[in-house]
Amino acid sequence: MMAVMPSPSDPSRAAVSAFALCIAIAATTGCGSLGNNAEAQAIVTQRAAGMQAGDFFDRYGPWKKRFEQSTGGADYVWESAVGPQPRGALGPDDRICTLRLTVNKVGRIEAAVVAIDNPGSVSASRCSEIFKTDGAGAAVPTGARP
Repeated sequence: MMAVMPSPSDPSRAAVSAFALCIAIAATTGCGSLGNNAEAQAIVTQRAAGMQAGDFFDRYGPWKKRFEQSTGGADYVWESAVGPQPRGALGPDDRICTLRLTVNKVGRIEAAVVAIDNPGSVSASRCSEIFKTDGAGAAVPTGARP
């Protein structure tokens, strides 16, 4: 018995190829949004810019990577901790927020850029969920600073 291979112009083969490409892209990006959520970026900037880096790390958790700057400051990669999450299609590792922080030589955060923003527990943005609260889960009024 001889197997029949679909021709290159077969629509089912094109669909399989498109699906495989989508899976590869999702795997590469970790299924998260790569920092393209303007609302989340605005919330993060409002909360973090001007804050002492030590206060930020005390409130939101330790940094993952640190890079010295020639100016005496530092760049940090910060990733959110994952607390208890409801059951669902996403695992705990899929509910993270990753920021790139630029800190000046006196320890103040000059820039906080959302690098990866995965879906949150109750919204499309984990970063928004974290930084719309005071770090202990209580909502913070718009314009308030920690």
